[in-house]
Amino acid sequence: PPHFGGLPSPLMPRSSPVALMLPVLSAGLSQLARSPAACSVARPISAVARYGRCSCRSRVRTSRAALLGDDEDVSRSLAKPLNPYFEQFQNISAPELVSAFAETAPPEVQQAVRSTVVSLLGNLPPQLYETNVVSTGQNIASLMYSMQMTGYMFRNAEYRRSLMESLSDDGSAALPSISETGSSLPPVSGKIKVKLSEALETEVEASAYMAELRNEVMALRSELVKAKESAQEAQGGGLLVYIQSLGRDSLKALTASISEDVLTGMRLLIEDILTQADVGGDTFMETSGIKLRELLAWQLITGYRMREQEQKEELKRLL
Repeated sequence: PPHFGGLPSPLMPRSSPVALMLPVLSAGLSQLARSPAACSVARPISAVARYGRCSCRSRVRTSRAALLGDDEDVSRSLAKPLNPYFEQFQNISAPELVSAFAETAPPEVQQAVRSTVVSLLGNLPPQLYETNVVSTGQNIASLMYSMQMTGYMFRNAEYRRSLMESLSDDGSAALPSISETGSSLPPVSGKIKVKLSEALETEVEASAYMAELRNEVMALRSELVKAKESAQEAQGGGLLVYIQSLGRDSLKALTASISEDVLTGMRLLIEDILTQADVGGDTFMETSGIKLRELLAWQLITGYRMREQEQKEELKRLL
């Protein structure tokens, strides 16, 4: 099957992108640690990381039935509609998801995924060194959720940067050049009334008032150009550098708008994977470093694609 970790690996980054993102993810991680995903079990984690097809719907329902134990409760559970994100991504095998990502995602996004995994697990050549990772099911669930949210944030950062790039000074119908603006406006004359407060009005020369408005427009345009130049400078260092250039509020905004359906879909996908491993939330499990690397890349790509699907659903509702 396709092996994402086999793509050219970067050197260890100077600053960890995951460390940058932890303030945004900490609340979600603590919430997930208390969720059923952290205590689910069924197939060895090494088998999961091998990119086998996610369990089909019938097996999920069977595991739920085994947990519920009551026929009436089982019927009610099966009657509930499945989460659309869970239903879609559950039926996409990891090889298919990773292959499509490698073929269609921009190179800088693929680099961001590799750098994120490397910052967590290091960059020792697998042909020279063999590493094993020991952790609990609860910690693995939290790490998977963190990777999904990071992938979601990568896609939103792409959207944001594309919007900034569209704010061009030249050839924009929304923002014509300053020289064009000045030459296309007809001269004005006379006086206009300006309301300064509820009880105060004054008359000013229309030409002077328009000149003041033009100066304000030019100042705003200058700020937009500076923001665009900053974004372009950050672009030279890749997506992670662009994310690092954002302020704290802008960084939080990249995940603040995530819908409840997407959050539920993430949780259900993690449950579905971990219920395939015969390991409880506090039970220790061991897997090779390369398998864990593949698992984390898989979850990053899942979060990235979930944001794309969420955007499509938002556009459908608007249209």
